[in-house]
Amino acid sequence: SRIYNGRYGKRGDKGIDRRLFEATHEVFNIATATGIAEAVNRGVPAPSAQFLELLDRNNAIFSAFRTHRLQRDVASLLLDDKGKIKRFADFKRDATPVIGKYNGAWLRTEYATAVQRSRLATKWQQFADEADVFPNLEWVQSTALHPGEDHRIFWYTVRPVNDPFWSHHRPGDRWNCQCDLRQTDLPPTDIPTIPIGDRKNSPAPGLDNNPGTDGVIFNDHHPYFPKNCTACPVANMGKKLMCLFGSDKKSCLNCRLPLAQFDKEYQKNRKYYERIKDNDEFSSVEFDETSGGVLAIHKNHNYDTTIGKFGIPRGEYELYAAKFLQSRGYRIVMQNEQQGDGVKVADLLIDGIRCDIKAVEEKGNYTVANAFKKAERQRSSTVILYFHDSDIFAEDYIDEQWDKFLNLRTHHGYRGDSLINTIVCITQDQVLYYKKSD
Repeated sequence: SRIYNGRYGKRGDKGIDRRLFEATHEVFNIATATGIAEAVNRGVPAPSAQFLELLDRNNAIFSAFRTHRLQRDVASLLLDDKGKIKRFADFKRDATPVIGKYNGAWLRTEYATAVQRSRLATKWQQFADEADVFPNLEWVQSTALHPGEDHRIFWYTVRPVNDPFWSHHRPGDRWNCQCDLRQTDLPPTDIPTIPIGDRKNSPAPGLDNNPGTDGVIFNDHHPYFPKNCTACPVANMGKKLMCLFGSDKKSCLNCRLPLAQFDKEYQKNRKYYERIKDNDEFSSVEFDETSGGVLAIHKNHNYDTTIGKFGIPRGEYELYAAKFLQSRGYRIVMQNEQQGDGVKVADLLIDGIRCDIKAVEEKGNYTVANAFKKAERQRSSTVILYFHDSDIFAEDYIDEQWDKFLNLRTHHGYRGDSLINTIVCITQDQVLYYKKSD
């Protein structure tokens, strides 16, 4: 009835129905929880919180695209042969079989597959941890009453845990697969020869990944997902143009747009961007449509123009770090550093929190300890240490420098706890270290 009343446009593609999305998301979360429980009940260690977050996010994005596709398929039945809107009774009659297909046979298959793949994903964590004891895995035949022929060729194959074979073929890469894996110290067998182009023994689209290594139950090769960003039903024009001109690649599972309407932080950042984008105080204000991150640069923000050890102006390090944080969905404001009142100003605000960025070009005796000291003078609670060369980074070095910083404070008569409570070490593309001090 919501589609019939035009809530999601004539084609059913304007937004995602919240109630249907939440119900679908819950089904797949139950499926993955069931699969994990089956593994844990057999003595497999529970996955980490981080891995569980990956599974939940994948379930959410898959549910969003599944809901959107169902809406569009139902909406396509709105018009009769003459192009006029059908009576509601006729529309309901025609739509009911489509809804039944999605929420009946298809959902049962997807649910069973999600249970199996989440169980195997949980077991894979143990396989990787115990590879020194059980270096190989054996493909165990299906337990189905009438097993399909697609995986029979792989039964009893034994390969090392880290063998590339498992990246191309594994139990759970076909719908309703009931094959299994087990650890073994048996010697490896030959890899079965698969004829080129043999689709019968190839993974199903959307299942051609190892969820044990990436936390993805259904990947974006599944037909529910768009072929590319230009065909994406939830992408905006900017995202589509970036794809069209080759400057962006499809990455549905890393994109925040499918869940944007349910993401309060994303919407909050967009509203903030709309509020300040034309403010003359800023030389640049950007909103990242994919991550939901904002980067606003005040026109009086100071950049260090001296050339660093890597032949780059040191102010560029700060910009690299800010753009990385923006790409992770944070709201970054590079502040006015020419206030003229003698007040020490932190380099930037991250979601409203005062933060200082320090580039680390060498592992000096007090390089980072002094950076902590300067950041505290600027009343920063968070310090970002940027490593243009990640080989310079070492976790024990950061811990050592933190201890030296605390000793410096004591030596200079500081009392009370440090203002700094968070340390983050990053490169241009990854977080190397994160610490919340006691």
